[in-house]
Amino acid sequence: MEEPQHMNEVVPRLFVGSQVAGSFVDLLKEHGITHILSLGNFESIHDHIVYKNIRIMDLPEENLIQYFDESFDFIHNAYENGGKVLIHCEAGMSRSSALMTAYLMRTQQLTPQAALDMIKAKRSFAQPNEGFMDQLELYHLLKYKVDTNHVAYRRFLVAGMAKEHQDTGYIAHLALTPNPQADSQSQLIIRCKKCRYVLVNKEHILDHEPGKGQQAFAYTKRNTDLQSITAEAPIVTPMQLNQPLNPLLARLGASNNNCSSYFIEPMEWIHALQDGQLEGRMDCPNCTAKLGQYNWSGAQCSCGRWITPAFMLHRKQVDEIKRRR
Repeated sequence: MEEPQHMNEVVPRLFVGSQVAGSFVDLLKEHGITHILSLGNFESIHDHIVYKNIRIMDLPEENLIQYFDESFDFIHNAYENGGKVLIHCEAGMSRSSALMTAYLMRTQQLTPQAALDMIKAKRSFAQPNEGFMDQLELYHLLKYKVDTNHVAYRRFLVAGMAKEHQDTGYIAHLALTPNPQADSQSQLIIRCKKCRYVLVNKEHILDHEPGKGQQAFAYTKRNTDLQSITAEAPIVTPMQLNQPLNPLLARLGASNNNCSSYFIEPMEWIHALQDGQLEGRMDCPNCTAKLGQYNWSGAQCSCGRWITPAFMLHRKQVDEIKRRR
């Protein structure tokens, strides 16, 4: 077979290829490969090669970005010490090209498309799946460093957990937002009204577009195709009308559609989450006062908007502290 079908040198000493390239010892020796980064269910089969194996599937919902930093360190350390690195997956098309794209982005300060174009110039059929491309865009937004404290990355994790719950009915990879500092200087702080325990800051609140107020409560059956709220704008599921609404309630809804709750990220202080409970009460971790409720399947705001997942702090149970800047 023609060699480029198995592996291609994208930049000097950095190769992208298939699992065939990773298994042919003669081909590896021909190109002087010293290190292999494999993506998938692969084993370290050559004694003369230094391996890093990441067991991840080629699915859009897989969290590949969590491995970008450690993969970069593996590739870069090998490269800086004169090594030659092969990044491979099953076909050398999606997972391996995504990791190479991330590496080129960081080392050359490139956009995802510019980095991918460099790979395509050598391996024309290279193309990360749609979910991996979204994660590469997020990596660009994060300025090439996976920052677990960055609001965009936390929103990505929340969306992933909601999707996992939708698909499987449970959440195997729980990632909770660290509790805010008591001396936080955030522009907006939400505290327990009873004991003044700091619950969330402004960056932990998920904003959403108002729904139809009381009118929306005529819609009691929600679509089963749940979607997750995002950092830029909420994604909510459509409701189906099952009965006409009293005209008086419709007028009330149109004139008063303020939200009665804050929707927040899943926080560490919600202890029931760590016990695997998928819905329930949210109590103050300091005084145990009831603050609201949560449901990974979502809930309807008083404004009529359905939001998934729903972590609701009732406004009447908390104090809002605003700081001027």
